[in-house]
Amino acid sequence: MSIEVIGAGYGRTGTMSTKAALDIHGLPCYHMDEVVKRTNKGHIEFWSNVAEAPAGTQRDWPQVFSEYKATMDFPSSCVWREQILAYPEAKVLLT
Repeated sequence: MSIEVIGAGYGRTGTMSTKAALDIHGLPCYHMDEVVKRTNKGHIEFWSNVAEAPAGTQRDWPQVFSEYKATMDFPSSCVWREQILAYPEAKVLLT
């Protein structure tokens, strides 16, 4: 899969309901819950490395987003600019 929607809104701005809407409309959405509630092996380490790296550092986004078509909420919303470079055709959604 490839990311089609990049969420640029911060948490607590309707991201959970937006995630639900995206999921319903066939765009599986990566949200903070995917990190916290699921046992996605390596995701916490991946995001820790993102947090410690200089802005603009290129990442292997498909490693984390392989099962998703959209992103929303933290931690991905903090690096939406970097995601645009990786997914230039994606729409950016600000909640």
